[in-house]
Amino acid sequence: MVSPSRDYLAHLHMPILNLLLCEKQFIIADLLVSIGAHLYDQNRDEEALECFNKAIEIDSNHYEAWFNKGFLLLQLGNYKEAAECFNKAIEIYPNELFAWYYKEAALSYLNKKEEAVECLKEARKK
Repeated sequence: MVSPSRDYLAHLHMPILNLLLCEKQFIIADLLVSIGAHLYDQNRDEEALECFNKAIEIDSNHYEAWFNKGFLLLQLGNYKEAAECFNKAIEIYPNELFAWYYKEAALSYLNKKEEAVECLKEARKK
């Protein structure tokens, strides 16, 4: 049997979750990015990628989600999509050097040497 206090909390659960989803989506996106990073550290790449993708669905301007997704894709050899993720990260925070550096790496793997050099030049300006 559910006690009144537990029953009351159970009824609050959905409104609180809806509030978080509607008004505090960045909290959930941050949690998903943290979980994704933890999964990546455990070599659970597909699950990590899923977390980063869900974070981006919630907050399309989440720098860490785009950066971490790009980094994971770079590690998996998906250089084109990695470069696209770093592009998005750079759009959000153009002064973050690591995004420029890893974009350069992805472009180098794609044999886009001129674009890679331009990334390094742009990074030096930051």
